[in-house]
Amino acid sequence: MESYFLGFDPVTLRERFDLAAAQERLDALGDLRGLDVLVEKASLQRVLGRLEEAWESSTEALRQARFETDREQLARVKVARAQVLRAGGRLDQAAAELGDVLAEAAAHGWNALEADARHERALVHLAADRPDAARTDLNEALVLRIRDHAPPLVIDSTMIAIGALLDRAPAAG
Repeated sequence: MESYFLGFDPVTLRERFDLAAAQERLDALGDLRGLDVLVEKASLQRVLGRLEEAWESSTEALRQARFETDREQLARVKVARAQVLRAGGRLDQAAAELGDVLAEAAAHGWNALEADARHERALVHLAADRPDAARTDLNEALVLRIRDHAPPLVIDSTMIAIGALLDRAPAAG
């Protein structure tokens, strides 16, 4: 994972970042414009709160992906773009973009991509104050990650997120 990503806050489930490292990496990328670079720039710009630039980078990455790559890579770019939408508070658009990715990933058996999209949609649900829907997506992401033999750290972080959501749930009765 990116060196500027510090994980998720176990209580809020918000992403944590090293902003100085993110800025340093963005500076190092300079004027490069390849597909992978544009996706990374969009992520860095999002982290740094430069959402208009992040939107431009993610949209350019989507254009490139449509012409240069396969459908799976195009779907990965859509997940990155949905992250920018979420950060900008455009939650319905983010959820719709992720819904399209989920349908295609499930149809093609792209378990890792489907798990990533479900995890991102869980963050969209949390931002929209829908913890039950978030928990459902995280549970599905966990099943997919286990089935796909994801690294233990990825599985553990998903389990921690589910636990944090369970801790938030109101007591029954």
